[in-house]
Amino acid sequence: MSLQQLSERLREHFTAGIVQAVEWRGDLAITVTRDTLHEVAQFLRDDPAMDFDYIVHVSSVDWPDDEERFEVVYEFYSIRKRHRIRLSGRGWRWVPIGWLAGAGGGWLVFL
Repeated sequence: MSLQQLSERLREHFTAGIVQAVEWRGDLAITVTRDTLHEVAQFLRDDPAMDFDYIVHVSSVDWPDDEERFEVVYEFYSIRKRHRIRLSGRGWRWVPIGWLAGAGGGWLVFL
């Protein structure tokens, strides 16, 4: 599945939750709303066409002059499909999410 196909599949399932999808230099970056992070992350894991089974890293960016100053960035990888995606959003707070916490060895994630 190409990066464009991944992006289109996400837009089909999450029409209101996808803020932006950018493909640049072989990477796909998806920005989502705060309310859809958990659903999108579950879809990335559970949908057979997506099959993202590995959390590469979790990072954040501080934009001190913006009203929603913290942006969190997750990078997921599919070992079987050999594709990766970056999922990000702003205005979140720390909350553990069950399957991410289990799959990533105790990761905490933003919601």
